[in-house]
Amino acid sequence: YLPAEALEDSRLLMAIHERLEGATYDVELVGLAPGDVAHVSRNHFVRTHRATHRVPANAYEIVERRHRLKPQFAGISGERLAKLRTEGVEIADETEVPLLFYTGDTDRGILEQCDALYRTEVLMIECSYVEDGHQEPAQKYRHIHFDDIAEFAERFESKVILLTHFSRRYAREQIVTELRRRCPAVLRERIRLAFPPPHDRL
Repeated sequence: YLPAEALEDSRLLMAIHERLEGATYDVELVGLAPGDVAHVSRNHFVRTHRATHRVPANAYEIVERRHRLKPQFAGISGERLAKLRTEGVEIADETEVPLLFYTGDTDRGILEQCDALYRTEVLMIECSYVEDGHQEPAQKYRHIHFDDIAEFAERFESKVILLTHFSRRYAREQIVTELRRRCPAVLRERIRLAFPPPHDRL
């Protein structure tokens, strides 16, 4: 799955690799635009959002459909419920539960424009820059500085916020130290870093 704008060029790129390597890849490329949905199981689907970056980029939200028996049918036998379903009676309410939101490469624009990322149970969000003086390159190269995340701290409902895509200019210890210094209290217990222990928490 990739941004619809990149589909044809990606197909050309795959064809070049196949020709260079004398191989055929069993890969289906699917272009998705913001708002498009891809079903991954009976009860799960992926909803596409637009990330804000230098090139077309998508963010993806994994959603679970859950069904809860309507109160008026509580206590009715399974056999009777099955019969009601075959008669076309809606016996359950359907709800959508956002499980995971993955931003991919993006800049602070996604924080300003995409309400869905605040409501997911787990948020995987890029955080390329963490130190003072690196706000300008974050803006120039269209990536996120941790200050951007901290600015919106009160909006996050996620149980876990996994920071990814750190610039390789930083050592792991440097990232943890800087984030401990900058992280608002409301986020501190929920922040995780995409590193193995002991550098995965603040």
